[in-house]
Amino acid sequence: MIPYLLKTVEGGNEGGDLSGNKLHILQKSDFPELRHLNTLLLTSSEVTLLKTEAFGNLMYLKQLYLTNNRISVITNGTFWSNTNLKLLVLSHNPLSVLSSGAFVGLLNLEDLDLRECGLQTLPPSVFDDLPRLSSL
Repeated sequence: MIPYLLKTVEGGNEGGDLSGNKLHILQKSDFPELRHLNTLLLTSSEVTLLKTEAFGNLMYLKQLYLTNNRISVITNGTFWSNTNLKLLVLSHNPLSVLSSGAFVGLLNLEDLDLRECGLQTLPPSVFDDLPRLSSL
């Protein structure tokens, strides 16, 4: 389903909006390699689970919006291949667990939005792999 929806993004477009779809589980095979995709919106899409390297085929992605979904856990390796990502919005998700390596690979991440996620505790090293993080 997702490759079909993203077909319209190919051909030089820089953004894809899949907001409002019922996607539930996201994995690497859901996303074709799109070299021109800079921004992906998955807002209010009922996402509950992000598998390891879910966005691994989107290596040039710079902005990812996962606002208002049902994501409760971010595990190690979820964003491993997304070294170009600068903005990650996870606000308004019922996050209860962030693994210590949840953000490994996000070497260029500048802005991370975790508003209204209900996180009670964070692993001490969860932000250690974010050398450019300037806004939390």
